Amino acid sequence: MRQINLLPPELRREPGVEARRAFQRVLLLSLALVLVAGSSGLLYRVYSLQRELALVQAELMRFQPIVEQVQKAKEDIAQKEQELAHMQSVYNQRRLWGVILDGINDRSPRDVWLTKLSADENGSFSITGIANSLTSVGIFQNQLNLMSELEGISLISAEENTLQGIRVVKFEMKGRIRQGGGG
Repeated sequence: MRQINLLPPELRREPGVEARRAFQRVLLLSLALVLVAGSSGLLYRVYSLQRELALVQAELMRFQPIVEQVQKAKEDIAQKEQELAHMQSVYNQRRLWGVILDGINDRSPRDVWLTKLSADENGSFSITGIANSLTSVGIFQNQLNLMSELEGISLISAEENTLQGIRVVKFEMKGRIRQGGGG
């Protein structure tokens, strides 16, 4: 069947215009639906991420005491390692005075008497004494230089004096104890 349009030409609709308007409406409606669906999806994703974040935070709070214990244990380990390093340093720098004093005694000539022996924590030491002769002082110095525990023995002073009518030589020597000396 044929259709006849009896409307005047200015009121007549063109067949393509109606289809174009319908297409525009469908396109706008589709775009609105996509926007609503996208917004809904985005809101759901935000909500699920917030829920997941809350669960993770709750789990973190549950592990917090364990983390604190681990950190404290690490600090204790670091402190113990420092203490151990210090103790090893002290052990390596120790001096067995018995060995050093026995060595000095064994190398001391019969006519040399020590009146003072002093040392500091840096390993420097001094020996003060008296001897019957300057030769004995030289022999004593040479013997001390042969000791593996001592180094750099030098005569600081030597002077002749009379002590209770006997001629003696008062002397002073200085030197260093080798690192780990006596041990």
